[in-house]
Amino acid sequence: MKYTEPLVAPILVETVTDWNMFFVALGVGILATLATIIAVWYTNKKTRELYEETREEERKQNAMSVIKPSVRNASFTDIREKLILDNNEDRMLLLTSAKEGFEFYDDDERQGDYHFLLLIRNEGENTIRPITIAVHSALKTTSEKEIPDNFKCVVKLLRRNEGIVLRIHNTEQRNKYWECLDKKETIETIFSCIINYLTLANQQICYEYSIKVTDIPKFDKEGNVKYGRKTEIIKDEYAPTDKVSIDINEPGSPFRDLQENLTLDGFGYRYRKIGDRQMTGTLDALHRFWKEQGMDTFVANAANTANNMNESMKDVASAVNEQREFFEEFINSLRNQSNQPQLETKEADDVVNED
Repeated sequence: MKYTEPLVAPILVETVTDWNMFFVALGVGILATLATIIAVWYTNKKTRELYEETREEERKQNAMSVIKPSVRNASFTDIREKLILDNNEDRMLLLTSAKEGFEFYDDDERQGDYHFLLLIRNEGENTIRPITIAVHSALKTTSEKEIPDNFKCVVKLLRRNEGIVLRIHNTEQRNKYWECLDKKETIETIFSCIINYLTLANQQICYEYSIKVTDIPKFDKEGNVKYGRKTEIIKDEYAPTDKVSIDINEPGSPFRDLQENLTLDGFGYRYRKIGDRQMTGTLDALHRFWKEQGMDTFVANAANTANNMNESMKDVASAVNEQREFFEEFINSLRNQSNQPQLETKEADDVVNED
């Protein structure tokens, strides 16, 4: 039997190319790529603009030369000691009103007097020139009228890290302040200053600083008074001005440089201070240890015993002195009695010889 192939109809597969879908997919890809490129470009642009704005703000802040004011009740001895301990060799300019002068500072016996001082420090990276400081101070008490004072100082140059020490009250206010402290009265002192200075870009900066200090007397159970000080910052802000009002030709105010009076050996002085503080800390720690162990009572009892023994020894010494005086009087009386018969015998011999 002869094999014959089955009759199968041929199957033709025809692939139809959809050009519409092709171009749509291609267009979507191109648009996505363009969107990505535009997004990256826009992001880079905004990042660059933000970076430039940040750098510009930093440059302005550095050029602004921000100053740092503070008010302190201290003596010039304390200020110089801080300069030594901080190893600060930058200028520290002392200013005051032209009316007051520097008698309160030039007198060595008054270096320990306490004053209200305005401390200004150039915290920026650049030099400031010039600086005008307008100061207003007012002293108020419960029994006296307000005592005001106004003056102005000019500093032609203040370098980086240099500072200004400004005595912001006059002698009348200071004397009245201590007088009211003795009377145990409430004292309110207001200090306001307006500081104007120029940056390197000739932009004027105005800094306003105002503070109120209130000294309130507090009495304990025994009637002793101890003052509590309350400090309130009223205004502390600075801002650039639209116009320059500083006269760059205005002469500078007289000043004293506190660094010129630092004649001590700063290295040795710092180590002596460190040694004193370490010794104080050691004694405090030893006192706490004694107190925890109950030895403070033992030490107190020992001290009382020593005081009692000292008093007893004084009584014994007094008794011995009394006994010594008694024996001296007794011996003197015996001597007088022994000399009396000799005088009588001598007189009798003289009578016999005359006979």
